[in-house]
Amino acid sequence: MKITFIVNLFQDKTVIISYNTQSPDIAPGANIVVGNNIGLVINPINWKKDETLVPASESLGSYMPVSSMTNFEQVLNYADARIDLAQGVLICSSVSDSAIYQLSGGMLGIYHGFDYPFFYFNIRENAENRTNKYLKK
Repeated sequence: MKITFIVNLFQDKTVIISYNTQSPDIAPGANIVVGNNIGLVINPINWKKDETLVPASESLGSYMPVSSMTNFEQVLNYADARIDLAQGVLICSSVSDSAIYQLSGGMLGIYHGFDYPFFYFNIRENAENRTNKYLKK
C-alpha cells in the first residue's frame, strides 16, 4: 500500500533522496562512497541547487545521537550545507570530523551515514509539504 502511494505520488518520476555528505577537507575523488560518479545534488536546507553555503542556523535541526547510536534527539544549529557541483556532493563544514568518526566508526570526513540525521527536520518538512500538495489535487 505504501509503495503504491509513493509511486502514484511522483507519477512516473523516479525520486531517490540520498546525499553524499562530506567534510570540506576530503580531496576531490577521495570519497569512496561517491567514487567517480557525479550526482545531481539539492541542498536539503533551502532546497536550491546552487553552491551557496546555507548556515546551520537556517536548518530546522538535526536528529543526532546523544548518548549512543540508539538515543537520538533534535539538535539545533548543527549541520550547515553547501553543494559542490564539481564533485556532486554535499559539503558540511560545521561538524567535527573526529566527533562523527567516533559515533559511526566509519571513514573520517565521510558523513554518508548521517545524510538523513544532519538534515532530518528539513527533509521531514519537505516530505510533508509535498504530500499535502499532492493530496489537495
